[in-house]
Amino acid sequence: PNPIGWVDPLGLMNIPGECPPPKTAEADPIQPDRQGGPEEPPSVGQSTSSGIVNKGGRFADLDKAKLAGEVGHHMPQNAFNRSIDLSRSNGPAIGMTTEDHALTRTYAGKGKATMSQDAGLNARKRLGKDIYDLRFLFGTKYNKGSIEAIEYAKTLS
Repeated sequence: PNPIGWVDPLGLMNIPGECPPPKTAEADPIQPDRQGGPEEPPSVGQSTSSGIVNKGGRFADLDKAKLAGEVGHHMPQNAFNRSIDLSRSNGPAIGMTTEDHALTRTYAGKGKATMSQDAGLNARKRLGKDIYDLRFLFGTKYNKGSIEAIEYAKTLS
């Protein structure tokens, strides 16, 4: 069974807006001679550019790709993940700036209080509270990474 479960408490999967039209090889002056079909999208937690801010997935993957001033933020916190036999490396996470990470509800000493406050909550509800915390603190800044962290959490067994 998936200890994290599926959670979308803030409706992140239904973000309004339209995608820009796809570029064609003829319309792209930078790559006019591009051959073949579309590239494979990166897997969850992998970046198409450098850095991990607003990327989500497996903590170890984010930790390997981080730049100076960036950190992987476990969601739910690592102390809880250990209690359900989920390793630090395999826990769901989101990439954040170091400054933003310090403001989260589970950062450093706040994590002990959060573990007590969240006693009795399952992983899914804790993940929801962590996403709510990010939305409260930063608005939509970390939506993409939150969605990727949820998608990764859904793969855990």
